[in-house]
Amino acid sequence: YPALLALSMVSLGFGAIRNPEIGGSDLVRVGFAVLAYVPNWFIIEDSSAWFGGLSHTWSLGVEMQFYLGWSLLVMLVLRKADGGRGTLERVALVLAAGAFVWRIVLGQWGADWTRIYAGTDTRMDSIFWGAWAAAYRVNRVAEQQKLPRWLGRRTWVRGIEIGFLVALVGITFFVPAEMNPWSVSSFGLTGLGGAVVILTLVASPHSLLNKWCSPRALVWVGTISYSLYLWHLPAAKLLGVDAAFGGWGRELLALLLSVGLAVLSYYGVEARFRRRRSAAPTSG
Repeated sequence: YPALLALSMVSLGFGAIRNPEIGGSDLVRVGFAVLAYVPNWFIIEDSSAWFGGLSHTWSLGVEMQFYLGWSLLVMLVLRKADGGRGTLERVALVLAAGAFVWRIVLGQWGADWTRIYAGTDTRMDSIFWGAWAAAYRVNRVAEQQKLPRWLGRRTWVRGIEIGFLVALVGITFFVPAEMNPWSVSSFGLTGLGGAVVILTLVASPHSLLNKWCSPRALVWVGTISYSLYLWHLPAAKLLGVDAAFGGWGRELLALLLSVGLAVLSYYGVEARFRRRRSAAPTSG
């Protein structure tokens, strides 16, 4: 939260200076939406409204709304006598499938693309696949102390990982971000594929991605990834969409600026507050 607060203050301040026509009420509205983790619904209500360098925080809103709802659901399910862990798997699967179908239904009913793209209910399937993967790992791997058959087969594990990477590249470059059956379906398919690949990465000794993601440089990128996500859009807007650097030059400069801002954010804000929290005395 401190990193998001810092981003909001900088982005709103810069937006007010760069766009003097933006009124104080707009700044307050955007700041409230972002810091209350509901920007996605504000964007859905008025997709043309000014959001400055904070429009990408819609996804953080979806995540936080999921965390709140899922936490309550987990507490209720785990009260069962058997611990309810198997039930969690089934609940996550049902909710993921339900969100996937609901998104397609809304598309058939003619819902606005922004509503489908940024709605919490229409994007939950990807997150619920991740919840299913976490429950599956706890139930089938950690507690039973043995690998399910498919995670123990080298050919299956590496085939799944390579297949997912190929599919992800295809979706990224060839599926347009607009209303059509492919894009509406791709959200859930990439979420499912990502969840399965995460399972292979963390639970299978045959994982290729585990080896590929282990170099220190990539681990470091993962460490600052939250800050990198926060600052990539403000960095791009700071350069301007129509900046005269030309294609790859502008993209490279935006990437370097994003990394620089992410480093400042992580070590100056995130890491500092984490140290304070870990150093705080605990009661009892």
